Amino acid sequence: MFFLGRVGKSELRCLYSNCEFFIFTSPYENFAYTLVEAMCCSAAIIATDSTAMPETCKNAALYFPPGSKEKLRYQISRLLKDENLKANMRIESYNRSIELNDYKEVNRTTALLISKFTFFEFAYFDKLTTSFSLFKSQA
Repeated sequence: MFFLGRVGKSELRCLYSNCEFFIFTSPYENFAYTLVEAMCCSAAIIATDSTAMPETCKNAALYFPPGSKEKLRYQISRLLKDENLKANMRIESYNRSIELNDYKEVNRTTALLISKFTFFEFAYFDKLTTSFSLFKSQA
């Protein structure tokens, strides 16, 4: 675990793309843009099960109740012990970012976020129909 302070967009993209998993502990969010950024980079996600997080991530995250250290520890240990689960969570994460692009109410926000991550620019106006394997081969 590293505490980096403020990082630039390109460094952030690199961190999301290469992390073992991303933990989002915020108990209150209207729309979790940070989670969308992480999903655009195929990060495996652990998030609180409150407010907008389950609606934002759906099946693309493992959840824990805010303040529950035991459940957070459990979700972390699941990802550390199970490489298949982690790989599947990365795929779910990427797929969810595509779904979010299809929703009209968040389409512009997601397109803006995706356009900031240059390796997605090749496909985001094409409704991001590119498969996960094609995305990985062109990244």
